[in-house]
Amino acid sequence: MNHTLTFLITLLLAPLAALHAADPAASRLPYSATIQLDLTKTRAIRMGAFEKSRLDRNIYFRSYYPPGSYSVDRNRELEEMGAVPGRGILTFDSSADEMNAGQLEEDPQHRGRPTPGSLKRTLDSYVTAFQKAAWQHPGARHAMAFAGYPEWMRAPKAAPQKKKLLEDYEKYFQKVPRPEFFPLYAEIIAAWFDNLKAANCPAPSWWTVQNEPSSEWQPSDLANLTRLVADTLRKQHPEVKVCGPCSAWPYPGADWKVWEKTHKRFIELAGDCIGAYDLHFYSKGNWSLPPEPAWQARRVPEPSLYEAQRLGISTVWDYGRLDAYLDLFAAYHMQFFQATQPKPLIISEFGHQTIHPQFGPWKNDFKPWLYMTTVIRQWLTYMERPEVELTVPFILGESAKGHAPQRGMAIYTRPDAPDNFALKVTRFREFYQFFKELQGWRVPTKVNDGQHGDALRVRSLLDGNVAYLLIHNSRGFPRHPAVAALEPILGRDAAGRPVTIVGAEVRRLYYEGKIPDPQRDETASGGLHIEQVADYQPLTDLAKLALRGEETAIVRLTLSAAPSIESRLTELNSYAPATLLEIKPGETLEVKLPVSTWPGRIVGARICLGLARDGGFAENPEVKINGAAVRDFDVTWSRGVKDFHGIAIGSVSPESLRAGDNTLTLTFRHVENGGSPRLVSARLVVDRENSSLR
Repeated sequence: MNHTLTFLITLLLAPLAALHAADPAASRLPYSATIQLDLTKTRAIRMGAFEKSRLDRNIYFRSYYPPGSYSVDRNRELEEMGAVPGRGILTFDSSADEMNAGQLEEDPQHRGRPTPGSLKRTLDSYVTAFQKAAWQHPGARHAMAFAGYPEWMRAPKAAPQKKKLLEDYEKYFQKVPRPEFFPLYAEIIAAWFDNLKAANCPAPSWWTVQNEPSSEWQPSDLANLTRLVADTLRKQHPEVKVCGPCSAWPYPGADWKVWEKTHKRFIELAGDCIGAYDLHFYSKGNWSLPPEPAWQARRVPEPSLYEAQRLGISTVWDYGRLDAYLDLFAAYHMQFFQATQPKPLIISEFGHQTIHPQFGPWKNDFKPWLYMTTVIRQWLTYMERPEVELTVPFILGESAKGHAPQRGMAIYTRPDAPDNFALKVTRFREFYQFFKELQGWRVPTKVNDGQHGDALRVRSLLDGNVAYLLIHNSRGFPRHPAVAALEPILGRDAAGRPVTIVGAEVRRLYYEGKIPDPQRDETASGGLHIEQVADYQPLTDLAKLALRGEETAIVRLTLSAAPSIESRLTELNSYAPATLLEIKPGETLEVKLPVSTWPGRIVGARICLGLARDGGFAENPEVKINGAAVRDFDVTWSRGVKDFHGIAIGSVSPESLRAGDNTLTLTFRHVENGGSPRLVSARLVVDRENSSLR
């Protein structure tokens, strides 16, 4: 018996044994998972009037910079690889971008007004680029933001700024304009949009009033400027959505003071006038840091963000915190304005900070791989958010000559600058090409991995007779491998014949080798593997898909024919009009959750609770809907997470739901002392199946 069991385990682990043979940390047994996908149905995710069903690549697979800014050949290359630039910056001050002349000068004859020549240069910014984008990137909407006032418009600093650790901090520091210049700002921005329209350019669909406002901005000033610009553009360019608050570091902390002072206040002061919210999300892991002692005192020994969140790092968005924060944002907007749905949302920057050196060069493959894994995990989250209209990872098409030319997070960079500004391709070109093939309609997918906390993340698509599964093992490199079994429901084709799989293939994106010394690039071993369409390998056994820790795979199933679609499964998301409620041990919290009306029968439901406590939760609460117990609810996986804020999910019996408001009760019998436990948000997801919607 024991010999047989040993043989079976050895056979199961054979595909994994060669992954990190030289790395004893990789010897942990894999966790098992099943992936069930139903190719006889399409899947829609709905929140109010927002709905996603077919994958819109232009929402996700974008690079950072104003579209059309590069050469014709580079623009064509970015279009072909699926990395169309989606967001850039306009400034009135000096600019590293020759497309944005900037340098708005004060007219000595008319104080408080720009000179005609400098105003014309500013209004002509990006006209040529956007004209090229019109024919090279047709249909690809984009966003722009403002950053940088000339000195004559700025308010003087009240006191010298404290020394910061961030490299070149002053280059990023957003100086605040004096309020008397708010009308001039709105006037010039409206004139810029006028100029774009006159030149027949595709103007930005989203305009963010201030990119990453610093702490110098008073919430009321930012809101007042936002309202002024929104009112101005609404009259002259109603097609443009004015956005904010665009904060760079919204980590709420255990006390939620950052939320209270920034995003919450912006929602209250400007949420009713804007067209969309604009947010930035950068995870920080504190593994690869500058060599100075002040930085090294913060360093953790693990490069994996999954491990870092249990090592005192509270700046990790990748493992549920991002989804939970987006739930809070949507729920509080609806709560404050008594709205039936949230505002649209764009994520105009995201990525992984604290990969030293921040401005490059990155001399090994491990550092770009760290960045890539965060981008993948955030993409997978945004794909499940119906209200998200655009996401732009901070990965430039080309690093700028005038600022951070050696930057690592770019498709083309200038590693030898300033001696030589020649561009060299990076592994990010292969990164975008890896996802180029993905397209199709979302299909219902269930993952059972026994891990909780969204360990194995899967997005499934059907495009005619081809199904794609985008799979990411989010558990930390290199100690958390997985083995997944694929269980597709294939159905019948239009002629009534059973659909069969005629080809099953897989390609992968992963890192192989020992973890390098974060301060010595030459110690890197192994490397980054990014397999392209030509590199597909046969998947001979659907029950044994082996995945390394933090590996991403694309599985392609070629079918004998396109399955006949029998019905559509619509996931209806609704929020409780209550946020950030304090949890007191032994006391029952009660909130109301509406059930949205929609055609079709209810075939499933689940509750998604945003919970928060510094250090996580050691025990599970009692959760009920209308008095019926919620099944499989677990939040104990959060124990040990610094400033934990994440989503815990439980299954709800469809029979327990009723039309209109439903009563959610939550009771923690015991909670460890400290940590300020809270119910941050509550979202009910109801699955309705309708055979007339396909």
